[in-house]
Amino acid sequence: MRTLPLLLLAALAFGADPGLDDLFDPQSGAFPVGPNRMESKQAAFARAVPEGDATALAKLAARLIASEGALEELDKRIAEEREIYLAAKRKWWEWRAAYLRDYRRKHGTDPAEFPTPQGLTDDYRRKETLWKEQASVKRGERAFVAWAEERFVELFAKLEPRARQKTLGVLTTAGKEMRPRAVALLGRLDDPSGDEALEKTAAGEKDPLLLAALLDAGVGGGGLAAHLRDERWPVRAAAIRALARRRDADAVSLLVARGIEEKGRLLDDLHDALAAATGLAPPHDPAAWAGWWEGVKPGFAPPPPSSESSQAERPANLLGIPTRSRRIVLCVERSARLGHSVGLLAESLADFLDTLPADALFAVVPFGDGAAAVRMVEANAGNKAKARAQLRRLEPEGEADLWAGLAAAFETAAPSRPRGREPVADTIVLVCGGPPTEGLFTDPYQIAEEIAVRNALPRLVIHLLAPGGDPDPLGRLAAQSGGRRAGP
Repeated sequence: MRTLPLLLLAALAFGADPGLDDLFDPQSGAFPVGPNRMESKQAAFARAVPEGDATALAKLAARLIASEGALEELDKRIAEEREIYLAAKRKWWEWRAAYLRDYRRKHGTDPAEFPTPQGLTDDYRRKETLWKEQASVKRGERAFVAWAEERFVELFAKLEPRARQKTLGVLTTAGKEMRPRAVALLGRLDDPSGDEALEKTAAGEKDPLLLAALLDAGVGGGGLAAHLRDERWPVRAAAIRALARRRDADAVSLLVARGIEEKGRLLDDLHDALAAATGLAPPHDPAAWAGWWEGVKPGFAPPPPSSESSQAERPANLLGIPTRSRRIVLCVERSARLGHSVGLLAESLADFLDTLPADALFAVVPFGDGAAAVRMVEANAGNKAKARAQLRRLEPEGEADLWAGLAAAFETAAPSRPRGREPVADTIVLVCGGPPTEGLFTDPYQIAEEIAVRNALPRLVIHLLAPGGDPDPLGRLAAQSGGRRAGP
C-alpha cells in the first residue's frame, strides 16, 4: 500500500501543515468521534483554507487527491475490527449450541430460557461497539471529503486566473495512484488551463477507467469514433454516452453502425443512447435501427433538448430484468428469511446462466451472514453445471448482510488491485429479499451511497431483483447506473 508515502510526499512538497493533515486523517485525535465532529472539521477547514489563499488551496488539492488512500486504510481497519467482533460472537454461539445439546441430552426438551454467559456477551458486544464506531467514522469522513470538494470548487472559482496555476499544477502532475481523484477534480473546475491538461491526459491515457471518466467529462471528443472501436468495454461505453449527448446526425450514424458489431451489455447501452439521441424507441434490435436510419438520415434533425425521449424498451430475460450482458455477476441472498424461495430462485438463475453463450463470463456470489469474492469463469457447459449444483446447494440460513454481498460482488466484477485494468464484469444483478438485517451498513441509504462511490469509475450496471418499497434508495441506485428493477 502506497498511501502513507504519497501523503508524506504531499506534506514535504508544501511544508508541514498540521491543520490540513488532521482534517484528512480519519484517526486524528484532534476531532473526537461524536455529533460535533463534522462541525468542528468545517470550522478548522475555514481557518486552514481562507478565501483567496492560492497556496492553501494548492495544499488542499494535494490532500483531496490523497484522501481516497486514507479511506482505504480505514476500510482495512474496519474489516479487521469486524473479524475480531465476529470471532467473539462465534464463541458466544458455540457456547449456546453446546449448552443446548447438553440440556436436551439431560432433559429431552429445549430450555425455557438460556442463561447469559456474561463474560462472552460483554466481550463480543464491546468488540461490536469498536467495529461500529470505526464504521461511523468512515461515514463521517466520506461526508466531510464530499463537502470539502464542494468548497474547493467554490474557492478555486474565486481565484484570479494567474493564482490558479499552483493548484492546477498539483492536479495535473498527480502520480498514478492519485490520478483518478485528480482527474475527477479537474473535471469539476471551470478553467481553460484545466481543460487543456485534461485533453493532454486523454491523449496519452492508458488506464481504461480514467480514459472513460475523461470522455464522460467531455474531454477527447475528437477521437470518439476511434474510442468506439476500443477493445476495452469501459472506453466503448463512455464513447457511446458521449455520442448520445451530441445528438447530431454524425453521432447517430456512428451509434447505428456500432450496433451491428457490438455484443453483450453494450447493445443495451447503444439502444438507450439512440433512444436518447433521437427521441424514438424502435425494437431492441440493431438491424431495426439501421433500417430506420437509412430512411431518415438525409433530413434528420434531432428533437429539441426539452422533448422527452421514450423509455427504451428491452426484452426481459432474467426474472423480469432485461440484460444482454456477457460479463455478469449474480449476487444472491440466501438468508433464513427467504425460506423455500431460495430453491425457486436458484432454479431460475441457473436457467438464465444456461442461456449465456460459451464465450461469456459469469460468477455467482451468495451472501447471508457474509460473502466472499470469487473468480469469474467462462460460460462453458462444465461451469454452468457446477453453478447449477452450487445454487441448488444453497440453504436459507443466517442474516442478510447486503453490504457484504455487494462488496464481494464488486470485488469479483472490478478487483481493486491491480489498478489500471478494465473490470472483468460489466453488470451485477442483486437478488435480495428486502433491507439488510446485519452488516457493516444496515441503512439502505448508506449502502447506496457507498456503492455509488465505488461505481464512480467502473460504471457497472446494477440490476435489482427485490420486493418494492418507498423510499427505495437501492432502486434509485440501480436506475442511476442504467439498471432496472423488478420484483413482486
